[in-house]
Amino acid sequence: MNTVLEPPSRRLPQRRPPFRRSLLLRLLLLAFCFALGIGIASFVWLSRDLPSTTRLQTITQSLKTQVLDRHGDVYGSFGIENRVAISLDAMPEHLVDAVLSVEDRRFYRHWGLDILRWPKVLLTDIGIRLRSRSAPLQGASTISQQLARDLFLTKDQSLERKLKEMILTLKIERAYAKEEILTLYLNQVYFGAGAYGVESVSQTLFGRPAAELDIVQAALIAGMPKNPAAYNPLRYPDRARERRNLVLKAMVDNDCLDRGQLAALQAAPLGLLEHKPERRSGSYFLEYVRQYLESRYGTEQLYRDGLTVETTVDPAAQLLAEEEMEAYLEYLEGYMHYRQTYASVTARIIAGQQVPSGEQYLQGAVLVMDPEIGAIRAMVGGRDFTQSEFNRAVQAPRQPGSAFKLFVYLAAIENGFAPSDLILDTPVSIPLPGQAKAYRPRNHSGKFLGEITLRTALAQSINIPAVKLTSRLGPVTVIDYARRLGIESPLPPVMSLALGAADVTLLELTSAYGTIAAGGIHSEPFAIVRVIDRWGQVLEEHQPERREVVNPRSNSLITSMLESVISSGTGVRARSLGFQHPAAGKTGTTDSNFDAWFIGFSRQYVCGVWVGFDQKRPMGQWMEGSHAALPIWAEIMKGLHADLPPEAFPVPEGIVKVAICPQSGLLSTRYCPGARQEAFSEGQQPTRTCDRHAHGASGRLGTGPDFREIDRRSQEEELPGR
Repeated sequence: MNTVLEPPSRRLPQRRPPFRRSLLLRLLLLAFCFALGIGIASFVWLSRDLPSTTRLQTITQSLKTQVLDRHGDVYGSFGIENRVAISLDAMPEHLVDAVLSVEDRRFYRHWGLDILRWPKVLLTDIGIRLRSRSAPLQGASTISQQLARDLFLTKDQSLERKLKEMILTLKIERAYAKEEILTLYLNQVYFGAGAYGVESVSQTLFGRPAAELDIVQAALIAGMPKNPAAYNPLRYPDRARERRNLVLKAMVDNDCLDRGQLAALQAAPLGLLEHKPERRSGSYFLEYVRQYLESRYGTEQLYRDGLTVETTVDPAAQLLAEEEMEAYLEYLEGYMHYRQTYASVTARIIAGQQVPSGEQYLQGAVLVMDPEIGAIRAMVGGRDFTQSEFNRAVQAPRQPGSAFKLFVYLAAIENGFAPSDLILDTPVSIPLPGQAKAYRPRNHSGKFLGEITLRTALAQSINIPAVKLTSRLGPVTVIDYARRLGIESPLPPVMSLALGAADVTLLELTSAYGTIAAGGIHSEPFAIVRVIDRWGQVLEEHQPERREVVNPRSNSLITSMLESVISSGTGVRARSLGFQHPAAGKTGTTDSNFDAWFIGFSRQYVCGVWVGFDQKRPMGQWMEGSHAALPIWAEIMKGLHADLPPEAFPVPEGIVKVAICPQSGLLSTRYCPGARQEAFSEGQQPTRTCDRHAHGASGRLGTGPDFREIDRRSQEEELPGR
């Protein structure tokens, strides 16, 4: 019997009901939408305080203000961060290679987040954490991420900050090209040693611009951002060398450096610039500039906007002024046996002792200017800026003593007097309105010389003639000439004004003498030539305003009289100290030797020196202007003129010279003792021959007014006073 075998039954797969599959798809879609919503909400929430795309496209880094000297070299800076921005083209290729090799090798191949690097870094960090819980992790931040963090975020390790960093990185990558991101990073990152950006750290460590870095120096710099404090070569040279050698090896691995060079490069020394602690030259000048900039542009623009400030300072003149002033003041402290000296105070400060403000040492101030344009070439406001920021050159009004006589004699010359006119140096008493006691000036020497010429009276700095001239001209006239020459401080119209009873600053007085040095042309003193913003736009530029304030003939005559101060008067010591160039000037000393001055000039420079104590007190006998201030002036002027040829003061048309008798002021004869050439404005020269030294001559007083008559009237009439 044949059996028919039936094929085995096949179990067909059970088909799910349509509603189940639909439900699963819906759930998956719902989950995706939920996750997407969460993601979008998180993105929006995390982005709420991140910078906008518009702001990202106009990133401006905080740059310090650069102060340039008269030669265009960097002299100082102001800034919260020591940073100077440069272009990528100004950076050497091996510096860029070194940074990319050690920080972000795939910089040009990723889009801000190097996802391919994450697994390797994650495994490495797990291994590090297993070995030590305190060891620093490697991290996987790209250069773009580091830039985002440095510009806008903190460096905490929270998840929120890390997510913000990623979002911001993607925004930056969209807003900037790779070269722009790299330029921003290399100018932004902190390298240590107080320097931000490759240019600043290059100048700090090697004293050269980044463009001149060699491979070894570039590798050292490239290794510092990883841990600026630990790899600071100024503090930890061994660590810095190890890190540098690691960077060099990374450059080899990245095919940026030939392996055959590696051993020699790793053995090279660090080659750091020698850092010597020293007092900063020009501190008072820089502070003078800073105060002006802050008042004009504000704190934010000064410290963050990277201004370039071209100034007038001459570094050589500045250093010369500082060194010569300090050397002579130190000598004076020893010579006068002062109990309190700069050295003793400094030693106490170093030892951590408190120095009372009343215990002050001898101070000084110096100004050097170009008289033709009013440019300040050097400014010394004190002996140590770190101990006292008070600028005695511009902030300390003091009585100028006889240095103020310039204005008295200039007013006399401009009002018809001649240098050879005679005046009586005799006691005088001038009644003062509303006061029972008359004004009785006295000479510093306590002696009276009788008949003398105006030239001699100024050269020897005799007080009585200056007061008599002021009485004749009127104090208001003297004040007018002081104003013309640049004195802005209050000047009371009193007789004692002739002897410097009103306070003025060294800057004012030096500028005034500079006007005479410039031929009677006044220029306002200035320290800033131009201010330029980070984009190259000129914000301000000094425009010299030179105006004639003194008649050229009168200016020549007063210059000639001031030359006599140095050739034969109270300033003659300048010649014995070795300064032989044609020069003119005036000493100044106040009562009891509170203040000592010397202001003088050549054709090329005008220099003013003040010496005294901050608290007005006597410096002691012998400390007049000719001894306390003049030697500083002479040494500075010697240094300034070391390479300059002697240049006589010009004589304008209308000035004539004739031989006169110094005793009569008339044309000299062969009988006149000490006959000399005297300068006159044409038409003022004497026409009569001296009869004082002829047989039976009675002699006349001079070609100008009879000052015996002035003396008589001053006793009888009430003259203008207080």
